[in-house]
Amino acid sequence: MFVNRVWQWHFGEGIVRSVDDFGSQGAKPSHPELLDYLTVSFEEHNWDLKWLTKQIMMSQVYRQGSSEVPQYLAADPGDKLLWRKAPLRLEAETIRDSMLKVSGLLNERMFGQQEPIKRGPDGQWLEDNQGSGAIRRSLYLSQTRTRSVAFLHAFDCPDMTSDNQPERFRASLPIQSLAMMNNPLVMRASKGFTAEALEKSGNNYDEAVKVAFDLAYNRPPTPKEQEIAKKSIASESDPKEGLRLFIQAMFGANNFLYSY
Repeated sequence: MFVNRVWQWHFGEGIVRSVDDFGSQGAKPSHPELLDYLTVSFEEHNWDLKWLTKQIMMSQVYRQGSSEVPQYLAADPGDKLLWRKAPLRLEAETIRDSMLKVSGLLNERMFGQQEPIKRGPDGQWLEDNQGSGAIRRSLYLSQTRTRSVAFLHAFDCPDMTSDNQPERFRASLPIQSLAMMNNPLVMRASKGFTAEALEKSGNNYDEAVKVAFDLAYNRPPTPKEQEIAKKSIASESDPKEGLRLFIQAMFGANNFLYSY
């Protein structure tokens, strides 16, 4: 069952799709021989999770493209035969932590006390960063059944009112776009990322855009993206604000929110 959960974490669905039920009422494995091989090999390698993760991520099926092939899609629309690596939206915590990481705001200190949250003017629960220059990973945020950080909740963070949630629900809702536009965390991260990109580029805005793409997307911008960035920078009286708006839009793009 553990091997199946690791597979689910990488692909969004397990080899057995009812991840919490391997009994007679659960789903049958789509590739039973593969599940048996990984399970036996995992035991033979002393339950080494790094080995298992490497086996999956170095496999041909994981390294496939995510493009749709019409004839394959018609024959297997649910991708049960694993003919492509379907796009997978990142978890709420990963999205938040990634924004903080690339913006240079993330405090990577491990262990210690939980980080407090507070109720914002609009009633939503937010990180309480009073007096702190950097904020820690989502793992350390204090959340309870009645207090859930609004940004994480928008991106389907596990519900604290449920005793058991074997599978993440990955919705695509308007509230997520609104969070990427208005949430104080996103505003703070976009300002920090703008400052980081300008510092690394020597205040050269064209180079700052390239730095931002390298850090956020791990690739250079296309000519069209570079052109859009220039228009955004030129549209504001303060070019720094124009760059910040473009970077904020980068956070909300599928390139940042999904793995392909």
